Amino acid sequence: PDYALNSTAILHVYAAFIWPMYLSQNFGNPIMPELWNLCITASSYLALTSVLSAHGTTFSAQFAEFCVWNFITGSRNDGNHYEEAVSYPLIKTVRTHTAYPVSGQGPVAGSAPDAMGANYIVFNLPSGAGEFTVTFNGDNSTPWIAKFLAWKAGVNDLYQETQLSLDANGDGSYTLTNPQDFTNAILVICNVSQSLNDRSYSYGASFVTAPQYAVSVD
Repeated sequence: PDYALNSTAILHVYAAFIWPMYLSQNFGNPIMPELWNLCITASSYLALTSVLSAHGTTFSAQFAEFCVWNFITGSRNDGNHYEEAVSYPLIKTVRTHTAYPVSGQGPVAGSAPDAMGANYIVFNLPSGAGEFTVTFNGDNSTPWIAKFLAWKAGVNDLYQETQLSLDANGDGSYTLTNPQDFTNAILVICNVSQSLNDRSYSYGASFVTAPQYAVSVD
């Protein structure tokens, strides 16, 4: 997932069929000929920018949502995203955290996201947490979108999606106030530049223990 969306790496080119699948499922099959016709005279990214704007959205916003969908496949499928998600493999994650606090973590060497690429960080939510907070600090010269997925894994997987509010420097945070309702959290880090590759970032995570209340038996 850290490869650029338009990477020509052989296996990536094959696997990238999932992008037009995402577009077709969300905007209808006619969006593909719209894009191909515009690509006669424009680059693919210019075509995507123009066509998605005509559909009332942006390339960056749809790419970030596409990255969210790509996590919810295989055994993580909730039945609300790709029609054939259960048959798709699980996306690669950068790392999984089980101990807190976490601070100053960044991409694994060789896996920093390229232009229109992503990284996925998994957090196992600690029992007894009353609040769980993630922070993100992106490279200042790179446009970022960071999504937070609260995930309840089980027979019927459940997700709650939130986009972090990032400032002009690509910094922001999000606090989940009901971590007891979920099993995991996922930070989906999207480099939405169309040309800047191998961009770095750092992130952290911490939690506050839920208060314990005494119960009177009088």
